[in-house]
Amino acid sequence: MNIDNQINPGQWTEAVGRAHNYCTAIDRRGGTPVDAVRAYGLFKLETDPADWDKAELIIALAMCAPTRHAN
Repeated sequence: MNIDNQINPGQWTEAVGRAHNYCTAIDRRGGTPVDAVRAYGLFKLETDPADWDKAELIIALAMCAPTRHAN
């Protein structure tokens, strides 16, 4: 899997693990990949994830994204 060169490899590894755990918890409750991504707060996606791997990737990328601070 290619990740952005701007993402620290240690941060990426941690984010993937956390995203996996997050998605597993949603799945155990009967949720779908779309439910997991939306529950994480990501609503404006071009396409909804069709499977759990894509949901985990989307959430991990969101975890590694720079935060925006209100002015």
